[in-house]
Amino acid sequence: MHIPEARVMAALHTAQGGLSMDKLRRCAGVRSSDLRAAVDRLAYDGMIEPHSDSSVEGWQLAENGRRWVATPTGRSALEVPKSARG
Repeated sequence: MHIPEARVMAALHTAQGGLSMDKLRRCAGVRSSDLRAAVDRLAYDGMIEPHSDSSVEGWQLAENGRRWVATPTGRSALEVPKSARG
């Protein structure tokens, strides 16, 4: 997993519900171009899924993503500092 993907996973893991792309970019601390690529890869891999409710349209962790962050490897990946760049 690349650093922008890990930052997206960490942001979604701590979110209550889904995050819009703009809020996800701010929470993950990654550039817009890196965010789009990370979201595309994570969605393709089944780690995140679209989220839509009355307050936000964006992304949330999928079941595969929630299972992955519960593993030792997943927990380690979520600890990537925002200052790290991929």
